[in-house]
Amino acid sequence: MSPGRSIPKRAIIVLGMVLLVVPLALWRSHGKSPIPGHSQPRPPIHLTFLVASDTHLGLDSPEDPSRDVLKQPTPIEQRNLAMIERMNTLAGTPLPPALGGSVETPRALLVTGDLTEDGEEGQWRSFAQLYGLNGRDGLLHLPVYESGGNHDHQKAAVVAEHIRARHGGPNYAFDLGGIHFISLGEAPDDQGLAFLGADLRTKDATTPLILCFHLPLQGPWAERNWFGQGNYRERLRTLLAGRKVLAIFHGHSHITSAYRWNGIDVYNPGSVKHSQRAFLVVDIRGEAMTVAAWNLDFEGWWWWHRKSLAPASAKLPELVGLQAPGGFQPQPYFLLQPR
Repeated sequence: MSPGRSIPKRAIIVLGMVLLVVPLALWRSHGKSPIPGHSQPRPPIHLTFLVASDTHLGLDSPEDPSRDVLKQPTPIEQRNLAMIERMNTLAGTPLPPALGGSVETPRALLVTGDLTEDGEEGQWRSFAQLYGLNGRDGLLHLPVYESGGNHDHQKAAVVAEHIRARHGGPNYAFDLGGIHFISLGEAPDDQGLAFLGADLRTKDATTPLILCFHLPLQGPWAERNWFGQGNYRERLRTLLAGRKVLAIFHGHSHITSAYRWNGIDVYNPGSVKHSQRAFLVVDIRGEAMTVAAWNLDFEGWWWWHRKSLAPASAKLPELVGLQAPGGFQPQPYFLLQPR
């Protein structure tokens, strides 16, 4: 441009619009979170974890603060110790032949309530001594994520306060291996449903979810408690509609079980307190999810369920298996049928 030549008015207007629009667009896009309901690319899930329930530490335990749980264990403590020992050595164990492969190293243990018999401080101390929190402060070599059960607050709020100190509250969420886990305590009550709703608003509809709490959704003892009498289950169903819920885990009945509730697969590991002494091994690799129950009485796989997480066009065959040695009487409450 030669000296003294003025800039055309139209050019000035265009330049001004560019200077205004570009910074505005950058400001609007900066730090913008994903819109719930919009799919975001996700890496394949590769995760193995364990699930137990109803450990009931404190059952028939003598009131002796000086007693060493490891040197003088009661029967319930012996059963928990045996379960912990098996959990610690499970990696590498062949899975049922129908599934193939072997157990990969677990990364966590979920415990779905009734950690103690009465919710007393000494009983919680036994739970913490045996199971620990981070895989280094107890006998179990895994991080522990526990939920409270009805037995845990029979006498006081001791267990609830310990769960709060360990995880931030009776209801809490965490992410592990590409899955969003949500613990809802004894069961999702008004407070739990509010927590769940607020938590889900931070996740899009494609986020893989796993829920855990104590009381059952159907089957034995599902109706004989506050959770079964109100509208809590209907409100839970509404909140989960359209979400990618991989599974719900619960306890309470001491009956190992697998069933479907509103299209969601639900599992109960059983309890070392009574005859169905088992825990669950959950393995998610890519587009397949397997849940298999390990029976502590006959030291073998009891039942298993493998399902596909892939779109319908690429689904693996769904497998359901149930086995037990001859003469083994207790049977699971098992209502899953391949889709």
